[in-house]
Amino acid sequence: MSSLPKGFFDTAPDASSASLSGREHVIQGFFDKPEEPPTKRPKVYQEPEEEMMEEEERGAEEEEEEEEEMDQAEAMDKMLDEAEPVEVWDQAQLKRAVVSLIRKTATNQEMRIKHPDEPARFLDSEVELFEEINKMQALATSPELYTEFVKLNGVAKMTELLDHENKDIALAVVDLANELTDPEALIEAASEEGSRALVDALVENSFLELLIKNLQRLDESEDDQKQGVYSTLGIVENLSEVQPGALDAMCEKSDLIPWLLKRLTVKGIDGNKLYASEILSIVCQSSDGNKKRVAGGEGIDKLLALVAPWKKKDPKDSEEAELISNLFNTICSTLMITENQVALVEGEGIELMVIMLQARKFAARCALRVLDFAMMRQTSACERFVKAMGLKTLFPAFMRPSSVWQTKSPEGKVGVREDEEHVVSIIATLLLRLSGDAHARTVGKFVENNFEKLDRLGELHEKYHKQVSAAVAREEDEEEEEPRLKYQRLGNSVPDILKRESASSVAVHANFLAIGTQGGWIYILDLQGNEVRRFASHTAVVNDLAFDRGGDAVASCSDDGTVVINGLSSAECASFTYQRPVRSIALDPKFERKGNRQFASGGLAAQLLLNEKGWFSTKDKVVHSGE
Repeated sequence: MSSLPKGFFDTAPDASSASLSGREHVIQGFFDKPEEPPTKRPKVYQEPEEEMMEEEERGAEEEEEEEEEMDQAEAMDKMLDEAEPVEVWDQAQLKRAVVSLIRKTATNQEMRIKHPDEPARFLDSEVELFEEINKMQALATSPELYTEFVKLNGVAKMTELLDHENKDIALAVVDLANELTDPEALIEAASEEGSRALVDALVENSFLELLIKNLQRLDESEDDQKQGVYSTLGIVENLSEVQPGALDAMCEKSDLIPWLLKRLTVKGIDGNKLYASEILSIVCQSSDGNKKRVAGGEGIDKLLALVAPWKKKDPKDSEEAELISNLFNTICSTLMITENQVALVEGEGIELMVIMLQARKFAARCALRVLDFAMMRQTSACERFVKAMGLKTLFPAFMRPSSVWQTKSPEGKVGVREDEEHVVSIIATLLLRLSGDAHARTVGKFVENNFEKLDRLGELHEKYHKQVSAAVAREEDEEEEEPRLKYQRLGNSVPDILKRESASSVAVHANFLAIGTQGGWIYILDLQGNEVRRFASHTAVVNDLAFDRGGDAVASCSDDGTVVINGLSSAECASFTYQRPVRSIALDPKFERKGNRQFASGGLAAQLLLNEKGWFSTKDKVVHSGE
């Protein structure tokens, strides 16, 4: 029924045989809109004598479509009313589940001891244990039971299983921890006490240290283990939102930071490397202790080596640009500590940043931020900047901020104001901290070319004075008036797309906009309307689109009877073929992170299907049918 390229869904095994009620919360609310009738294509030619008849027929068709839409809405409401409720555990169910997990763990250990050289003899117990771990994910729907789960030594058992000889078992535990620490579930449940108890238990039972140690044995050439690395990083991100203090303990007692720095040295860019750069930035921002750990030893030198390849070239794509930005964000965070500023100067980081400024490529904008952070409260950095001929590049940027990054890309215009602010801040720092010849050279720049830079200073003062006055006035008006929605027509690539084709569906993410067309194309745009990617996924009208929560994948469905899922953080793609037109699609919010890769779809086959990865393959499960 489906056609899958190798690797896209070949991730960590998940509990495909777990009860639907334990997983149903994933798709709850996905189909909260009525099925829309297909968009009619305009006819190329119309016989004059048939115009009146066609008009009457169109009116009748519109009435029929309205009635059909109302019927579909009623049917959808009825289906939702009759749907099985999400399984919510109570204490008795939790105790039974934990006891069952302990019993099956003991059985598996016993079989492994009895038959160490005969894997077939303990395979069944391993599968049962794997499934039992995945059933525990239902606990994520009841965060108020986390405290009881800790009292029942559930976290201690998770820690034990994380060190299991079978990597699939360990990866199932990682997936379970990822679910239990999901910040959105905790916020929705208003269970701050339970989340604190869970995270404290993870720290006390050394789960977090073992979690990072487990990374060392994962082989990312295997898709399921690659997914395990991604899920592990997801747990770190969850902790940064749920209980940031836990990151300090994790980094102090484990090798997370060294692992991240080592992972970033791997050639090429993939989803895990990009995620590692993001996690390193998050960890560095979480505490002063982590800032020192990241930059300690040769940390600053390693970070400079990671960004050096882009000193004179632009990134190839948006992923590479995001990676560079994450690395520079990390450097800027470390520079909040004085000793790290000294390390940057001693590691010739100032000279590297000046070279990047001179090249006027993408990294020049990032280098400007680093210089601003590095020279604050650090006279030696200011002196080194002047000696490296930094003034020669800085003042042209002062006169024309748009020259920092010379590019035709629309993104180049977005950060010009921020560039201007950094330039002004650097100049102010130089004037305050320098003395002697270096200070005279800086001041001398303002008398060149008939005092043009002094005139520029006056213009900037007037410009920002007006902006501050306008902001104050707006604040006063907002206190008196009700806030109003503001609309703006998208430009850039959108008009050209709509000239070629008619839009049939739209999906919006925090970072992207997706447009599906009558001809089966899917366009991915940024929020300014610039085309980022395009996919020729279908041969007929695209009926619906859906992003996962992280913006790593976009799903589409069409009248051609296919569901296609394209990776946005990778080049992966999966296609599923059905016999009838598919009208609605929804992805699991954690589609890219979870091993079972669930999505739900419905269409003219009158079935609501839940597709997920099982132990050996993917399969469709009929959630509802007959309407």
